[in-house]
Amino acid sequence: MIKEHTAPVRVLLSTPPNAFSSKAPRAPLGLLYLAAAAERPDVEIDVVECAAQKLSPKKWARLLSERRYDVIGLSVLTEHRFAAFAAA
Repeated sequence: MIKEHTAPVRVLLSTPPNAFSSKAPRAPLGLLYLAAAAERPDVEIDVVECAAQKLSPKKWARLLSERRYDVIGLSVLTEHRFAAFAAA
């Protein structure tokens, strides 16, 4: 049986843009754990921490349109919920 070649699934795991807090950005460990658990040859995973990369909503939207992700996952703290609502 020959397996049909398909394009990899593109996944973005991210914190929402404009979720800046007064604290210094930290590594998004939860997103990194998910990325490690989902690692497969047919899955491309990008992890983006918007605060650390100083991504505005406009720059984040450009990233989404350029990469054309199949799946997007957001990691949100309660204090950043409104930024997540806007991003969704």
